[in-house]
Amino acid sequence: KQFRLGPRDEVCLHMAQKTTLWDEIWIVIVGATRSATYVRLGVVLLFFIGTINLMAMSAERRLVRQRCFSPVDWLRRFSQEPPWSRYSEGNQDAVLNSLFKAVKTTNKKYVEIGRRASRTEEDMGKGRYLEEALGFNAALNLDAERSNASINLHKRFVTAGNIIPILQEFRVPTVFDYLGISLKACDLWVFLGLTTVFRPRVVTVEYNPNYVENDFSALRCSNPRAYTFEGDNLYGASLGALDLAANHRGYQLVYVSTKLDAFFVRKDLLCREEDRLLQVGDFRDRMGIPFGESYLGQQGLQEDLVTDFGAWLTSHPGA
Repeated sequence: KQFRLGPRDEVCLHMAQKTTLWDEIWIVIVGATRSATYVRLGVVLLFFIGTINLMAMSAERRLVRQRCFSPVDWLRRFSQEPPWSRYSEGNQDAVLNSLFKAVKTTNKKYVEIGRRASRTEEDMGKGRYLEEALGFNAALNLDAERSNASINLHKRFVTAGNIIPILQEFRVPTVFDYLGISLKACDLWVFLGLTTVFRPRVVTVEYNPNYVENDFSALRCSNPRAYTFEGDNLYGASLGALDLAANHRGYQLVYVSTKLDAFFVRKDLLCREEDRLLQVGDFRDRMGIPFGESYLGQQGLQEDLVTDFGAWLTSHPGA
């Protein structure tokens, strides 16, 4: 059956469906509250997601930083360690031990140019400690006066012009972990020549501590046999000159053993976001130190034997 509403019923239904202004305000408030809740939930969710992403990025940066090398961070840690030496003349054993913990190793091959021939307790070569403590192997050792097959030491007079053929003769790999140069003569030029082809990861080069900061003096070495070290103070190159050569070849100064060696690490091993790199000035207390007897011209005029490497490099940018 179908029922029809009477007039009275229609009035009652109309009254039941009619909403007041307060009813409408309440509906708006409830709707707005629900919308605000959703907005707050959305904001919280976005904040949570952003925090997770930042944590992931931070963890990734830390992981990358662990794989790369930060000279400043490393030097800060190393400076807090007590100095020690096993075979090296100074603290070079300690420096190399710490450096290779930081930069890691690849083939554990090393080359020393100017290695002494002995394997006694007085052996000053850096390679001996690397062999015994870190499992390195000598790809090649060179000396101008001595040879010793037991440590792969060969007698060669090394120059910037013949170092590459010599290393190729003994099948030294193009990339190896450590190179040490200690000639007290044309060290800078041998380094400059060698690194045009070979790319050792860590390098030490003997420096002359007599020169002060911003002095870029180095033996000229146009004739490698024009000068022989005889205990005087003319040998080798200043720390500033070595730093210029290293930067030119893509190496970063990381440490200086007083009166002995400058340490360099190949720049592609450094952390890319490094905001500060070590400068020569960070080691100014290891320069301007009298060492050796005054050169008195026994092998020629000093101005004929020594050059300003900074000026030379400016005039030979493609070297």
